[in-house]
Amino acid sequence: MNNWQGLIALFIIFGLVFLSIILWEVIGRYNATKALLIAQKQLDLQSAALNAAANAIVITDREGKCIWVNPAFTLVSGYSSEEMIGQKLSKLKSGVQDETFYRELWQTILGGEVWHGEIVNKNKSGQLYIEEMTIAPVRNDHNEITHFIAVKQDISKRKQIEVNLQDANHRLKFQMNEIQKLKEELQVQVIRDSLTGLYNRRFLEESLDREIAHARRDGKSMCIAMIDVDNFKSFNDRYGHKAGDMILKSLGDILQANTRKSDVSCRYGGEEFVVVMPNATTDGARRRAQQWRKAFQLLQNSFNGQELQATISVGLASFPEHGKDGENVLNAADKALYESKRRGKNRVTVYQEKVLD
Repeated sequence: MNNWQGLIALFIIFGLVFLSIILWEVIGRYNATKALLIAQKQLDLQSAALNAAANAIVITDREGKCIWVNPAFTLVSGYSSEEMIGQKLSKLKSGVQDETFYRELWQTILGGEVWHGEIVNKNKSGQLYIEEMTIAPVRNDHNEITHFIAVKQDISKRKQIEVNLQDANHRLKFQMNEIQKLKEELQVQVIRDSLTGLYNRRFLEESLDREIAHARRDGKSMCIAMIDVDNFKSFNDRYGHKAGDMILKSLGDILQANTRKSDVSCRYGGEEFVVVMPNATTDGARRRAQQWRKAFQLLQNSFNGQELQATISVGLASFPEHGKDGENVLNAADKALYESKRRGKNRVTVYQEKVLD
């Protein structure tokens, strides 16, 4: 009886073990099936995402032959999936990049690194387009590179916008430079005499009171020379206005070459010139005026086969000796000039002083 009970117990134990094995196998198969379903769903989701991606995506083997392309690639390149599978991406080469470019690209990705850059490709219809592309290597369990994934974006429109913006920026800079040049020219025209290049009467009137104020503040003297070309009307009538302009310009050149940076040399009007000499004594101004007079007298101007010569008369006055403001000193210099004319011209006269030959 005990033997039978033992056999029955053993049979029950083996039965339970067998049922357990079957149960675990059923559970394992169920879990495996469930895992496969989950994995399949994930693959389906990833595939749908790749197919719906706005960027072109290509998967190639190690040699660069396409094994899969998404619809965005077809849209950009014009090639269908069937036309590209088994073909190398070099099918899209435009010829813009040289062999060195592609050699360096392949060295990068075969070295296991990600390549990123811009490339000009050619679509099926022969049109060139610019792509921003990233190529990443894919490795197997043995860390060997087996495939490459390329993500590509057509940036042709963006590049064209950038070019248009650069062109517009260059045009704007050019226009701004032209405006600045015109502004500077206008500023010069406002204060400069176009014939002689000296300051004009407007600038003299604006600067004279300022120079007087500086002299008064610093307790220093200032001299004004009033200059006139002798017999200029007769000279113009005889030789013409072009000859007269040449004489006036020659006098302007002499004044520019023989005055200090602090001096203000002006064409006052017609054949009259004025030189304001800050921090100058009457004796110093007189010596300089004599230099101008002698240099102009010795100057010979060739015109229509003739050597033309002219002379100048100069009147000098100083602040504060001959006037307490700019207008009074200028009037004193004008009176001294009149005295030079009255006494025979071609001479320098200081206001209320004797004529100096």
